[in-house]
Amino acid sequence: MDGIPPALPALLQALKVQKRAAGSGFGYASSGEALAEVERELGELVDDPDADELGDLLFAACGVAQHLGLDPEAALRSSAGRFQRRFRHVERLASEAGTALADVDPVRLDDWWKEAKAGD
Repeated sequence: MDGIPPALPALLQALKVQKRAAGSGFGYASSGEALAEVERELGELVDDPDADELGDLLFAACGVAQHLGLDPEAALRSSAGRFQRRFRHVERLASEAGTALADVDPVRLDDWWKEAKAGD
């Protein structure tokens, strides 16, 4: 594990740790195993919702990324961007309806969110 810069963004650091471990034969044999670990960690987070369990879940998700050859930093950045675009759409619809977003009925919000997703 020596040589992995601690100042890296956390997802990139986790990916490098996962790759280093896999290079030593300590890793998932398949993407299915990696996904099963994500499910297990999610269950642990549900049972004990704390920062350590959340970190374990995120680390396991990086294991999936490592196994699939995906960049978790880029994937998360892309997801955050999609969310922002969709949320802006919902905000615009609330403004056009003359209401504060916090006052919109949950069913209507869900419809607006589906509309935003369909347009993305």
